[in-house]
Amino acid sequence: MGPVGTEKRKDGRLMYRLDVGQVRSVIKVMRSLLPLCVKKHEDLRISLDYFENKTTGDEAVERYNFQISIGRRRGIRKTAHLPYTREEGLGLYQKANARKARLAHRVQVPINIKRTIKRDRKRGMGVRSLERKYGYTHGVIERVIRESVEGTD
Repeated sequence: MGPVGTEKRKDGRLMYRLDVGQVRSVIKVMRSLLPLCVKKHEDLRISLDYFENKTTGDEAVERYNFQISIGRRRGIRKTAHLPYTREEGLGLYQKANARKARLAHRVQVPINIKRTIKRDRKRGMGVRSLERKYGYTHGVIERVIRESVEGTD
């Protein structure tokens, strides 16, 4: 947990500040503060439900918007497209980043080499022979053989 203290707001009033670095700690603090909060109880409940994967992002935003509409909360109504719980959203984000990383670090094979590899394979050359001839790994050769190259199929 980070520093705890008070800060002056723009309007001159003091507010408490609590810096928490890890999600597990955030959830623990939220659970501890929930019974002590009056004014921000529902805001804390909405956030805690999202952090504990009980609601989707869309449901949380809708609940915040409801708090604005009944006057319990100030602010501008938000719209979101987060039809996932926090855990589902993080999983999708991690998969997308892993896919991008694989593509970024993928060995690039020039189109002319791809064509000759596919031609040699059609003529009966084995994958190991292709590896030795072209200097690429087994996985790269297999990927080139699987890929469709314009004008070679």
